Amino acid sequence: MSGKKSLKYKIGMGLIFFGMICPLFSFLVPFLNLSTTMSSTIIAFLMVGGPELFLIAGGALAGKEALDSIKHRLFKPAGKTRYTIGMVLFISGVLINWVLIYLVLTDVVGLDHKSLLVIVGSIDIASITGLLLMGTEFFSKCKRLFTWEGIETPK
Repeated sequence: MSGKKSLKYKIGMGLIFFGMICPLFSFLVPFLNLSTTMSSTIIAFLMVGGPELFLIAGGALAGKEALDSIKHRLFKPAGKTRYTIGMVLFISGVLINWVLIYLVLTDVVGLDHKSLLVIVGSIDIASITGLLLMGTEFFSKCKRLFTWEGIETPK
């Protein structure tokens, strides 16, 4: 692939991008005033089946080079500033969700279901963005957290 990208590559990259943002559209479904069955079906597709389908189709069309490029950009090592911003987004998202749950359950904050869905969805998106911002360092730390390294005994 020289200077110009082929149509197949562009369509593949578009499908990959749509597959990554597909779950975001599930937050709009309750506003369509569809039946419960239809809403549930569409949300399930947008959250579970759709993203995988679009990512696989996009990967097949875009090719290995495009997938390697995406992987390299998303999972490159983060600098200190990027890591700190990602950690703040991730931790604050988790904490805000916990506090919000208790505020809603104790009726301190009276929110309808649609408003609550938008708020919680936005917080989840910020948390996921934080995870991606932290880069490979965070995932390496998580891997070490769940790996048994044994106990050093004094000699």
